[in-house]
Amino acid sequence: MSIANVRRLSFCVALMAGFAQAVLAADILIGDAKSQPESLTLAPGGVLIVGSASTPFVYKVSAGESTAEKFIDASAEGAGTFFFGMLADASSNTLWTCQLTPVPNTKPVQRHTALRGFDLSTGAQKLRWNLPGDNNMCNDFSIGPDHALYISDTVNSKIYKLSAGATAPNYSWKIARSMASTGSPF
Repeated sequence: MSIANVRRLSFCVALMAGFAQAVLAADILIGDAKSQPESLTLAPGGVLIVGSASTPFVYKVSAGESTAEKFIDASAEGAGTFFFGMLADASSNTLWTCQLTPVPNTKPVQRHTALRGFDLSTGAQKLRWNLPGDNNMCNDFSIGPDHALYISDTVNSKIYKLSAGATAPNYSWKIARSMASTGSPF
């Protein structure tokens, strides 16, 4: 077999493997018809964790499985509760997520949000920190080189720092917004 044919064959095998993985990913089923997956993270052992922007649940799909199971249930928090952002932190065995709960009878709609930390193995709550203010939106986070968790509050243009091992952020930054050139705050 010539080198050109070996290359073509290798390319075709790689392409087919990619298609097979895409098909497998498309076969994951979340049985709740109301669920709208918003964000996801991959936990140790190949466990896929999926947050919902329309239900009060976080779902877990074990490696090799195709059906999601409810992992976190926040339905007791009130109607309209859902989750933004997912981050599996293997070093602390913590699933970080932002929980949004609407404030009843407000127009325009306001939300209270909380940073939630859950045990990656069991789903047991490890931490809950309610963001300050009447209207806020915990949206996403990242772990820094100092092992702190940095949390964004999109509505209030703030970033909070939760030091490793702390139960509440110990520092925040207000982000100045400039809409001069584009009209957009970002």
